[in-house]
Amino acid sequence: QKKLDWLNAQHLRSLPELELFAKVQPFLGELKVPEDQAWRTALMQLLASDAILLTDLAESVKLYLDSFVWQRPDGFSEVLTWPQTAEVWRMWRAWLQEAANINSVGVAEIMQTIKAKLGVKGKQLFMPFRVAVIAQCHGADVKLAAPLISKAALLSRVEACLEQL
Repeated sequence: QKKLDWLNAQHLRSLPELELFAKVQPFLGELKVPEDQAWRTALMQLLASDAILLTDLAESVKLYLDSFVWQRPDGFSEVLTWPQTAEVWRMWRAWLQEAANINSVGVAEIMQTIKAKLGVKGKQLFMPFRVAVIAQCHGADVKLAAPLISKAALLSRVEACLEQL
């Protein structure tokens, strides 16, 4: 089974991004998916490296859709124990509210600002961000993931995190 998984993963990674997205789309059912080709390409570039099966990839795609409902991920309790988590989320929310355009450069800048202001780094910086963006403690680079999600959805997700406090 391991060899078959490896072979399938290699095949998925070798596909052009839009072709890969077309193969994933049937597993998304009736979900509303952006038609933007650049969005689809960027999403597949971000997610394909961890894909083994199309069904797994489809589950990952759902995290980036506006219809995704934030849920507490495994490991969330640990994130809540860190003293700066709430302030990371509050600063992220404030930045989102003011941001005219959400892009990887802006996300990197706010992460650096939070790092400097709060003195947090490593997983105590990245995990709260990742939880607020894609509802996972581990996974995609937040700087690349956040721009693929609408501002309204990002705000809703960070609010859901703050409600857990």
